[in-house]
Amino acid sequence: MDEVKLPKQDVDSFFNDLGEKNSQKLIEKENREKVLRFCKTLAFAEKKYETLPVEIKIGDRVYEVIPYLKDKEKPITGYEVIKRARALNACLGADDADYILEHQRDIPGGFYRYCFIFTNWNNSEGHDPEMLYYIDNCYYDVKKEEYEWAKNYRPLENDFWNYLGLLLRRKV
Repeated sequence: MDEVKLPKQDVDSFFNDLGEKNSQKLIEKENREKVLRFCKTLAFAEKKYETLPVEIKIGDRVYEVIPYLKDKEKPITGYEVIKRARALNACLGADDADYILEHQRDIPGGFYRYCFIFTNWNNSEGHDPEMLYYIDNCYYDVKKEEYEWAKNYRPLENDFWNYLGLLLRRKV
């Protein structure tokens, strides 16, 4: 591993801002994987247009989260999303969509503003092949005090698909 070189003043300032308790939690060995995942999520948020896979665990499954737009690209049609999903090997269908909805409490909070697109969902029985299906976070349920994700769809011809749409590729 390469030596990390940071200005001592910046590091001291950072840990002072965090406070002693939070700083201790941050550097504990058992938290390193969580801190690394958090840093990857921050890098992903900063580079929202790049194809930068980030892993998320939902239920017993692990998914790579994959943006499909190029840097500063305007929204594209559903047809183009499907084409790119195939190229990225990120073509999930109804089975994964249903699984994620069943385990939606595991979706990290940072993804609430995005939607997950399922490019093979329209090929399953009872679904319109001219629609692109996705799940998104429609509302905050005050009684449950949590967000609720729901199934949605749009015509493939719409150029609705912007950086808020994400593809998933299942790892486990």
